[in-house]
Amino acid sequence: MNTRINYVLFFIVLYLVNVPAFSITFDRTRPTTPTSLTAAPISTSEIDLSWVKSSDAGTGVKGYRIYKNGKYSSSTNTTSFKSTGLTAGTSYSFAVSAYDGAGNVSSLSKTVQATTLTSGGGGGDTVAEVGYIGCSMTMGAVDGALDLGSTIFWSTKPDYGGGGVWQWAQSFSNKFWTAFQTAYNAQPVNVIWWQLCSLDAYKNNETYDNALLVIDELKSRIPGVTVYVSAQPVYDPVDHVCTLAGESGPTRMATLAAQLTTNGEALAGPVTGPLNYPEQTKDSCHPNASGEQLMGQQVIDFFD
Repeated sequence: MNTRINYVLFFIVLYLVNVPAFSITFDRTRPTTPTSLTAAPISTSEIDLSWVKSSDAGTGVKGYRIYKNGKYSSSTNTTSFKSTGLTAGTSYSFAVSAYDGAGNVSSLSKTVQATTLTSGGGGGDTVAEVGYIGCSMTMGAVDGALDLGSTIFWSTKPDYGGGGVWQWAQSFSNKFWTAFQTAYNAQPVNVIWWQLCSLDAYKNNETYDNALLVIDELKSRIPGVTVYVSAQPVYDPVDHVCTLAGESGPTRMATLAAQLTTNGEALAGPVTGPLNYPEQTKDSCHPNASGEQLMGQQVIDFFD
């Protein structure tokens, strides 16, 4: 009996010593967090999401999990998703996480909100062709266009008072971008007009690189967007100075707009003005009703 046991043990040991060595590697690395999540209302029942892909050093990114209003909604293996079956005129929040082949899950992306349209393609206040960023001067031009009956611009008007180039570039989560996103969510567009506005107090920050940051942010928030840039209007007589922009403000913005268009970062937008001072202004800078209609007609003629 003992001989048989020893015989069996001998062959077990012989087998084990001839088995090749092997090792098991465990993937414990989580994918990077998805970034630049955007949510675009498409209809009364659909909001489309897109984001920048994640990376994973282990088994690779396998897909993404979509969370709607804080709860898991669906999964996809692409960097876009159509959330359908929604209720008209209702606000929804979305976030995304990535997961890899080993089951590791990234942290959640930033949360974005969007509101479904209140009517289908027919419009009313839910349809627009051109959105805009800029300053109170920009708002004056849009107010003039709306007063003249134009329907191509956002009618959910954001408040851009004081929105010079540096104000748009220094933070992408400030009140200007919040106002922009609210207007965009209400009336999604593929065209943005940016009227470059100068504030003399920040002229040293009104650089090409900072303007390019704003353009890149627009392209991140609206994939495929077409951006038009314009300078703020000049005045008649030419020696009149807008105290907010400073003596060289309009000229600096014209130069900046030309740089952006020459380098292919944006298209040349409408030329507004000149504003007759004091006949078409209500202070040293801003247009009165007559000035607003002048600029309003100019932007209508350009975009119609």
